Amino acid sequence: MIDPRHLKSNQRHVLSRILLLRTIALSLALVLILVFEQQLGKSLLSETLVIVLIGGALLVGATFLRLKSAVSVSLIEIAVHLIADAILLIAFISLLGGATNPFIYYYLVLIAVAAATLTQTVAWLYCGSAVIAYSLMMYFDLADHAHHGFNEFQLHLVGMWFNFFGSAVLMCLFISRFAAALQAREAALAKTREENLRNEHLVGIGTVAASTAHNLGTPLNSISIILSEFDFNDKNEMRSDIDIALNQIERAKNTLRELQLLTEPEQLANKQLTIAQLNETLKEHYLLSNPRVLPTFTFDNATSSVKISTDILLQHAIINLIDNAVREAKQSVTVYSTLEKGGINIVIEDDGNGFSREQLKNWAQPVKQSEGLGIGIFLANHSIEKADGQVMAARTEDNKTRVVIELPLVKA
Repeated sequence: MIDPRHLKSNQRHVLSRILLLRTIALSLALVLILVFEQQLGKSLLSETLVIVLIGGALLVGATFLRLKSAVSVSLIEIAVHLIADAILLIAFISLLGGATNPFIYYYLVLIAVAAATLTQTVAWLYCGSAVIAYSLMMYFDLADHAHHGFNEFQLHLVGMWFNFFGSAVLMCLFISRFAAALQAREAALAKTREENLRNEHLVGIGTVAASTAHNLGTPLNSISIILSEFDFNDKNEMRSDIDIALNQIERAKNTLRELQLLTEPEQLANKQLTIAQLNETLKEHYLLSNPRVLPTFTFDNATSSVKISTDILLQHAIINLIDNAVREAKQSVTVYSTLEKGGINIVIEDDGNGFSREQLKNWAQPVKQSEGLGIGIFLANHSIEKADGQVMAARTEDNKTRVVIELPLVKA
């Protein structure tokens, strides 16, 4: 995805180029008028033409001040400026020779800018209006000379029209396509850069996780040995506490062993699971882990036989998101599935305090989220996206926190 700040900066640059073109065109027009006045010995600056030139100068000044503002430039604003330039050009041409004035070809420059910056639909509308405007001027100019019969000069005007029409259509056709191709390429490059940055982040997290797993192994074994060597009678009140501590240490060691298994290729291989099988896997995990709030799984018969392609990373991603709901919930966590067109949604709802605007804004980013570090959500989101799925978080109308995991179905 292209950074919106980059698009706004680019649109501001486009408006500055339009201002430069407008300034050059007005300056050149004024110089040519003064030169022809000297050569022809008569004044071409009528009151109406002076008003048009002053209007153009005021538009230049207003645009210059607009660019000094910090407000972002929109595509609609660029379109308005191009329309204003077209109106100025038509007024200028109409007062100085009409369709016979070669300055009409500046319209092609405006068409090129429109094709390169605006959407194809708007660019074609702009091109069509230019052709219509020039055609009307040509029609009235030929009508004024109709009593002279069809001569070489009129044939020259008709040739100018065909040249203008063909150039306008070709420029709008090819430049708009080139612009679309460049935008698609820029979007692809931006997506690649974003993916590379995220992969670098993931490699860093994986390196820290591997180092942490290695460093935790020795102290956990030491603590386990020390606690096992304590000699207490069965009736001693500390016996139960020691047993709980040993169970928790064993659970931590099992988690570290699972982390080490993730490096084995067969563990990362995709497998096909039905929703019913995934349901049993999740239930077994939470019955063993005995969380503060036990999730309620309500996968119905309509989705139980549906198959998805999953691996251990995707399963842990779903578990991680459920863990977040368990940590935030007050009394209940519900996990259910709904069948959608071409995919299935796994929905996680809890009665916690919900997401703030800042949390929703930074969703799936490695920043601090509530009591956690946010890394789990970041990794879970990445694993789900690699499985061609996506995660969405929202607040429901009945004040529940909802996380929806969209996953594709296995193609038959």
